[in-house]
Amino acid sequence: MNHSSSLPTVSILLAPLLEQSGLEQSGNLLLLKGEEFLEALFENLSEGLVACNSAGEIVLFNRAAQQFHALPPEPISPDRWSEYYDLYDGTGERPLATEAIPLMRALTGEKVRSAEMMIKPKGRKARSILANADPIIDGAGHCLGAVVLMRDVTDHRETMAALECDIIARKQLEAELLAAKSELEAKVEERTAEIAEREDQFRTTFEQAAIGCAHVGLDGSWLRMNQKLCEIVGYSREELLQKTFQDITYPEDLAGDLALVEQLLAGNIPNYSLEKRYIRGDRSIVWARITVSLRRLAPDAEDSLGKPLYFISMVEDISDRKQLEFQNEANLQALEKAKQSLEKRNQELDQFVYIASHDLKAPLRGIANLSEWLEEDLAAQLPPDNQEQLVLMRSRVKRMENLINGLLQYSRVGREDLETTQVDLRELLLEIIDSLDPPTSFQIQLPQVMPKLQAQRLLLSQVFANLFSNAIKHHDRNGGHIVVDWTEEDQYYVFTVSDDGPGIPVHQHERIFGIFQTLSGSESAANTGIGLALIKKIVEGGGGSIQLRSETDRGSCFEFTWPKS
Repeated sequence: MNHSSSLPTVSILLAPLLEQSGLEQSGNLLLLKGEEFLEALFENLSEGLVACNSAGEIVLFNRAAQQFHALPPEPISPDRWSEYYDLYDGTGERPLATEAIPLMRALTGEKVRSAEMMIKPKGRKARSILANADPIIDGAGHCLGAVVLMRDVTDHRETMAALECDIIARKQLEAELLAAKSELEAKVEERTAEIAEREDQFRTTFEQAAIGCAHVGLDGSWLRMNQKLCEIVGYSREELLQKTFQDITYPEDLAGDLALVEQLLAGNIPNYSLEKRYIRGDRSIVWARITVSLRRLAPDAEDSLGKPLYFISMVEDISDRKQLEFQNEANLQALEKAKQSLEKRNQELDQFVYIASHDLKAPLRGIANLSEWLEEDLAAQLPPDNQEQLVLMRSRVKRMENLINGLLQYSRVGREDLETTQVDLRELLLEIIDSLDPPTSFQIQLPQVMPKLQAQRLLLSQVFANLFSNAIKHHDRNGGHIVVDWTEEDQYYVFTVSDDGPGIPVHQHERIFGIFQTLSGSESAANTGIGLALIKKIVEGGGGSIQLRSETDRGSCFEFTWPKS
């Protein structure tokens, strides 16, 4: 760096700078001659010395300043000083704003004294700095620049901080010793009172506990017990003190209890619990759940476990719970027996239904065949009325056969184990429509998107097939329109099947779901009165519900819910 341009100005302000750095000002200042002497003086100062001209250009940057920053001076603008030279506030937490830098403050005319700041060069130890800065003014009062003198007070600060910590620690130790002395004196008294209070609390807790509590000797003798234990086992304190727990334990339960006692004494288990019976003073039996642990002395060189002193037993009366368990067990056995009986009856019913349907269908088919043979053999001799009666007879035979088939279907719903699979509902409904082969004058409208659900495919198919079939069968016109729709709720799908048929009177809405119930006296073989009863049984058997919304004059809408799983 070339300092020659700054020497005249520096010489003018050398006196106050030297005063700040600890050198005495004297008339010898006038004897300082030569650039080399001044440069040597500035370079050998232990304080960092930095000066700038009025434009904020660094013109003086001595060796100490370079060591502080671990950087050489660079011709950078003042707004980059803070970042480049790693300047922070006195806490070291926030970078210095440009206007807060001591050299910049002096450049604006301020005399800065003992400003605290930190230099935190990257990769090196941070330095605590006290800075003094002054503007450089010529004889005419013009500002030629500014100069700052920076003193490293890091070691001093650390020493003072350590000393302050030592003083605080010493005072704290003295206070703690004094407090400990007072506390120790108080604790002796408190401890005595605390022991007495704990003994009183223990006695109160022991006596008033909601379960039986006892101390039992290693030989099984009752040493101490509360009133609740006396109530559970049905003996007074005086009577129990003359007995052992073996004396009042139900004989069949004693061996298991003693085996656990041996494991506890051997140190194999820390405690144990079991359910056992006691023989009460009145010779009745009480069920109890006991939890037992062992009180020992502190372990020593001779006994690593610690000498056993006595057992601590907690006894809870569980007679009511055991009675409930026995009752539940009896109920389960009765339920299993009833289940087996029901399964047997179902098998008998299946066999009966099969035999009955076979025995009923056979003569029906015979009647139908005989009527056809009579009609063929006597076709020329039978009057038209007789021929019509034969046709009516076969129609009724067919209706009877359909009625038998419907009864078979109805009886099997809920008793057959059908596999649950994923059903694409739209695909299923298209299959049903194809199998029903409705008249071309009928239009069945399905939503474009329908759910895929877990269901028993056969049962769901029967529900929709019967609803479609009823809407077609009972329609009073050649053409008809059936609309299927659906919505989704939290646990159910809700389906509707609507038609534009003749409708069903409101007072008939419940009746039509009964078996063998029809709205007309039609002799049609298809009118068995079982279809809607079958639908209701399937839907409700699966956990859903079904209802009818219809006006008397026109249209019916069946709405049913189907569980999601």
